[in-house]
Amino acid sequence: MIHLLHDAWIPVVRENGESDFIAPHQITSNYDTNPVIELNASRPDFNGALIQFLIGLVQTACPPRSDREWTERFTNIHSSDELWQLFAPFAEAFHLEGEGCRFMQDLSVRENGDLIPIRNMLIEYPASRDMFVKSRLINNVCPVCAGYALLTFQINGPPSGRGHMTGIRGSSPVTCVIPDSTLWNTINMNVIPQQKWPHYEKPDLANLQLIFPWLKKRTDNDVITSTLVQSHPLQVFWGMPNRFFLDIEDSDVFSCDLCGRTSNRAVKKFFRKPYGISYDETWSIHPLSPHRLIKEKNLPVKLKSNLITYRHYPNFTNLYKSEKSSPALNITHFYDAKFNLRKNSKKFSVWVFGYDMDNAKAQCWCECTLPIYEHLNDKSREIFESCVNNLVHTSEYVLQTLSSAIKSVLSGKDPGEITDRFWKETEPRFFDALDNIYPVLDKPVEIDQIKRTWLEFLRNQAKSLFDQYTQTELILDISKAEKIIKERRNLLIFTGKNTKKVISLLGLLMNDSKKEKKP
Repeated sequence: MIHLLHDAWIPVVRENGESDFIAPHQITSNYDTNPVIELNASRPDFNGALIQFLIGLVQTACPPRSDREWTERFTNIHSSDELWQLFAPFAEAFHLEGEGCRFMQDLSVRENGDLIPIRNMLIEYPASRDMFVKSRLINNVCPVCAGYALLTFQINGPPSGRGHMTGIRGSSPVTCVIPDSTLWNTINMNVIPQQKWPHYEKPDLANLQLIFPWLKKRTDNDVITSTLVQSHPLQVFWGMPNRFFLDIEDSDVFSCDLCGRTSNRAVKKFFRKPYGISYDETWSIHPLSPHRLIKEKNLPVKLKSNLITYRHYPNFTNLYKSEKSSPALNITHFYDAKFNLRKNSKKFSVWVFGYDMDNAKAQCWCECTLPIYEHLNDKSREIFESCVNNLVHTSEYVLQTLSSAIKSVLSGKDPGEITDRFWKETEPRFFDALDNIYPVLDKPVEIDQIKRTWLEFLRNQAKSLFDQYTQTELILDISKAEKIIKERRNLLIFTGKNTKKVISLLGLLMNDSKKEKKP
């Protein structure tokens, strides 16, 4: 019987490159000689779910009280024995199987729920998109992989048909995690001290069902609407929008269709019923997700593109809140705690990931790593983030102008992959520009020159792409030559450095301003 706090079920890689399986309290095992570095699941979406599981576990069981204690945990490491003791009071909530309450499962579902193939618990399966494996061939999985799939589905909460609720952050949420040199440091980096989480409340061990909703047995089939006031704020990590129950059975020894490991216990199907927990907008603030103000509601940012590029960079890393957006709480805390200004010069990054969903269909799994720049004071950070916005908004404008010019030549036809190509091909130079801006934040004239260089680069890229996408038209119909020349000329005019729109978007200095500005 698998217990998620006691048994070794989490796949990891240690410093020497060895693969291993550990229980949660073993994240600090052999820390001085061969520490655990990172997760190593068979699928990237499982890794994304597992890191949220571990962050949520530490946030629930043993969050630091203050920034000082938070910082000390990077050097004064909790031992495995200490973590075992800290996790122990929550053990009843982490049985993956057995006759009692099961982790993220509804006991009442097995009585008259629908019994469906386990592959349906893979988020990409209903759309018949084979993202990681050929999902139609997933028929027998081991209980551990079934646990990964269960956790991943409940955390991401995709739409899955009438009566089936979306997750605590809605569908296709973006998750932002700051990685570090060891798994323990990565977890701690993203745990919010009690004093810095506005909604933090100490767990009531006598009422753990307020944190872990599966500890309360369902007695009806009506939708349960959950509000933050009715429950515990820590349930934000342990939401259960779907009513699932794993059908785990004894089996002949077989190889799991997901991980390839042998097992004598199989999960071929699971029970499902509609009308799980419906989380209202009071749950909108999740510590690991950026947010936007939409129709007066502060909602988690969702992935709406099959490609995470630098155009999303301000959403994931900018600290300063606008009227319509705010960063993830762990990003805000990282900057405020100034962890990166300790006695090291290590550069940090943010790991961004999530599913791009089109209703119940998974379009793709997206993930990337974006750099985080440290700042000595709020003024330099504000200048830097303003420059980031200038560069991104200018790129968006140049792309819009380019797409319009190409569509005009193609008589309104969509130029296809032009958008993805533009963002991919300009991204390396974007971060080069940020690297150049970062050391001269007190020198506006130098920043201005970097911006102008960026604009010239964007215009050259736009010209090149325009020529590539219109060359065929010119070959097929020489009479379009005049139109192509006209649109190319307009592209360069509308993106010129003296255009009011460009000057405004890029925040360029005028000649008089250059003379007056001093370092």
